[in-house]
Amino acid sequence: MRCMEDLESATLDGLVRSEWGCFRKDYDTQSPWTYCHQFDHIGDMDHSSREERIKKAFGKRVRFLRQEREMSQETLALACDLDRTYIGGVERGERNISLLNIYKIADALGVPPGDLVK
Repeated sequence: MRCMEDLESATLDGLVRSEWGCFRKDYDTQSPWTYCHQFDHIGDMDHSSREERIKKAFGKRVRFLRQEREMSQETLALACDLDRTYIGGVERGERNISLLNIYKIADALGVPPGDLVK
């Protein structure tokens, strides 16, 4: 996201132009970089919600396969050498699971790793 570079005024409602061309409050002590980039994350919101959807879909698939095999979270966790609370977090979409743990879970469920992301 671009800073307010297009503004021609040097002062705007108590704001002054920083050395980076951004506007900030004159009395503030934060870095000019903060003001230039404080809203950069807004464009990433779609990206982060996409990540959340992916994690939730993955978790739903793990839960479905686990329940289909009539396994408890604890049984699956023991078979994977992972903690039961970790498996719960994966199933709720709270964990950004590593590739190694995907393989552990797939092995414990008796499915190819690719089946977890269908």
